[in-house]
Amino acid sequence: MISSISKKSFFYFLIGFFSQFFQILIFREVMLITSGNEFSIGLVFFIWFIAGSLGSFIGKKISPKKLFLFFTLYPIVFLISITLLKLNRIIINPGQGQLINLWSMLWFSCVTLGMVAFFGDMCLVLGYRYFKSSNFIKVYYFDSLGHMCSGIIFTYILISFFSSEIIYSIILALFSISHILLSIFEKKKRYLLFSIIIFIFAIFASNAIDRLTEKNWKLFNKSFTLKDHTDTHYNNLALLSYGGINNLYVNGNLSLTFPEDITIQSEIWTAICQIPSSKETNIALIGGGGTDLVYYFSKSIPGIRITDIEIDKKEIEFIHKHYNRHSELSNQKNIEFIYKDGRSFLQNTKQKFDIISLHTGDPNTLLVNRYYTLEFFKTIKNTLNNDGIFTFSLSSSENYQGTFMNKLNKSIYKSLKQSFQNIIVSPGDTNTFYASNSSYLTEEAKTLSDRYRSMNLPPNPKFSHYQFQMTFPKWKKGKVIKKLQKDLDKTSENSDYKPTSIAYSLLNWFDMLNPDFRKFVSKIDSFYYMFFYFILPVIVILSLNNGTLKIFNKIDTFCQIFFISFSGIVFDLLAIFIYQLNFGTLYSDVGILTAAFMLGLIISIKVFTKSGNITIVYGLSTLTCGLLILCNLYPVFGSFKIILLIIIALSGVIIGSGFSVIIRKSPENYLSIYVGDLLGSAICSLGVLSFLLPSLGFMKLILVLTLYFIIAFIYSLFHKN
Repeated sequence: MISSISKKSFFYFLIGFFSQFFQILIFREVMLITSGNEFSIGLVFFIWFIAGSLGSFIGKKISPKKLFLFFTLYPIVFLISITLLKLNRIIINPGQGQLINLWSMLWFSCVTLGMVAFFGDMCLVLGYRYFKSSNFIKVYYFDSLGHMCSGIIFTYILISFFSSEIIYSIILALFSISHILLSIFEKKKRYLLFSIIIFIFAIFASNAIDRLTEKNWKLFNKSFTLKDHTDTHYNNLALLSYGGINNLYVNGNLSLTFPEDITIQSEIWTAICQIPSSKETNIALIGGGGTDLVYYFSKSIPGIRITDIEIDKKEIEFIHKHYNRHSELSNQKNIEFIYKDGRSFLQNTKQKFDIISLHTGDPNTLLVNRYYTLEFFKTIKNTLNNDGIFTFSLSSSENYQGTFMNKLNKSIYKSLKQSFQNIIVSPGDTNTFYASNSSYLTEEAKTLSDRYRSMNLPPNPKFSHYQFQMTFPKWKKGKVIKKLQKDLDKTSENSDYKPTSIAYSLLNWFDMLNPDFRKFVSKIDSFYYMFFYFILPVIVILSLNNGTLKIFNKIDTFCQIFFISFSGIVFDLLAIFIYQLNFGTLYSDVGILTAAFMLGLIISIKVFTKSGNITIVYGLSTLTCGLLILCNLYPVFGSFKIILLIIIALSGVIIGSGFSVIIRKSPENYLSIYVGDLLGSAICSLGVLSFLLPSLGFMKLILVLTLYFIIAFIYSLFHKN
């Protein structure tokens, strides 16, 4: 006989277990729709937490007898959400090659993400009432345990061995089996039929969802054929072909064209002509390799050696699957493939290169931004030979992009100038930067043409010396540099701990999609300044009230959990940011990061359920601030994974202990406490990585929080009531 306690625990665990699965899968789909834009990360969690808080509120208003009805509908809502996400181009219809309109993105996210989050937290509160639990902390505990387990299983088992379509089938099958067990435990026989139907559908779900994926890509461009698609630890890959040309899309962005990418070939030929001739030319490619480009240069130039550094081995395997020169590339002695994070490789290698060519796309995500910072440019400088050259491209503001893209280019240019004396730019839809400390660098097309011809190369059907005239047209000579240098003193550098390019990329997206709101988006970071410096202190003061001012005693508990949850998520996100900065493996390591946070949450709930006070919570928060400051002051401190995992676990401890202490003090207000927890997390998710971190910088952000917690800690020491 299954005990009542076991049934309760099993149900709460299931809610957390499947909620985490659904959240990860939906998050990956939204990332594809927004082409990996950083804003989508905050948007996903913001909508998830807001919808969850609304679901929690509704869950207290309806009869608990409806629990099994809504729990039964949970996977159906998830399937509807996934179907809508897979058919996003039919529903939103942004047009070929266009970004999704901001308002369309908002309502579409609310519908797709909001439904699943709403049902999950509503079922959690209904379960609390249905099973007549006396302690909401236990609900929180088993829900967190479910989240931790699914995060580990997803990262270390599911995405390591299965495609996303098969993962959908596996999760639906697991849900139906769990639903059958729960129905038997609770003697709800009429729900058994539904579980069996879901199980049967799970068998066919993989093929059905795969067809939806294919249909959605066909709508991207009706002239293209979807040859293949897959998921890796880092990205979603899709290969579309037309007229014998293959186009590789990574997270919805065009990343590579092969058999040969003409743009990259032109860029590398220009770089080769910018270095003094020698018997050997050592080139490092960061991204963009694995195709005819590498093969062509390895064969064309005597004495050349190419090191192709790729973070995602499966991406190269995916290309080679559709590329008939794989064996030739693998057997070339002057080509070396290194499957490692490019930043990490260059920081630790003893090799010296003549040319380093970067092909990662614009720095509009945290993963990519780390290749465009002041610190990384110094690494590049130290890895190049004396006359070496560094080259990369950025989207420009020349034709259709606006003020903020120009500011992004300025920020990168200013950062680049800290390491290189000479910089030239080839203008166009993209600005191609060439940086060196050598006086050999030139933008004279005739000089480059003469150098190219002096190499006595065999005829090249894809490139000739005449193309240097298009690379550096006379009438644009020096104009891009002058534009970048204008008001440069008012431009912030892009650094590891102050990623200004993230903010500029986001503002540029808003500006392009909604030009009428230019004034609004240009001042959007001002709102977050006001929140962080004025609104949050008021919340802190109210949270310290602790009922001493009767006029506020109905909201002080809400403010207290809001402040603690906001700060706890800040610590979590900043630790993850440092983890991404150092290792670049956020997507492949998401399981261990989730597990660390949830483990901290679980331990704190166990420890603080019957003892502890708010002073300890504020003390732990101050300690965590100190650890994060050390990571900023001494970057080597943050290069140890164990340190960052401890900080992430501490952020879970802070939220879990705060939740336990506050709800123990006021158990009748469990719903408002839970809603405050979700809202604090939501506001933090939307603002920290997208606005506060790029605008304030890491150090200022954490120092202000440290000040708030020191005040709260000292106050709580003398007001233990």
